[in-house]
Amino acid sequence: MIPWRELDRATVPGQTQPLVLSRHDTEFAIRIGTHILMSSRSHGTEEILAELACARIADRAAARILIGGLGMGFTLAAALRHLPPGARVAVASWSRPSSPGTAARWRLSPAGRSTTRARPCMKRMWPT
Repeated sequence: MIPWRELDRATVPGQTQPLVLSRHDTEFAIRIGTHILMSSRSHGTEEILAELACARIADRAAARILIGGLGMGFTLAAALRHLPPGARVAVASWSRPSSPGTAARWRLSPAGRSTTRARPCMKRMWPT
């Protein structure tokens, strides 16, 4: 049996346990304690949310969309797939000064690799 391996961790204000990025074979998970917050195994909701939102603005000239939180990058990847050329995507994500770039580092998961048109920089507009 392949064990889970911790890849990184970050402190979270108001939480006694850290936010932990772990890997098990090809699966990635973000947890606080025993609670799984996100997983590379189950991300259909994020993709459907982006698809539905992008469908409503896809016919607008210079469409723009704001995604709240980078997470594992699945929503961003789906938005980039479903928006026309010329559209712009902004991701607003918070990170503590004590652990800058945690979300950007964690974006290098399988979800992040699918966002080839995005750069590992927070609070930036990504053109489609």
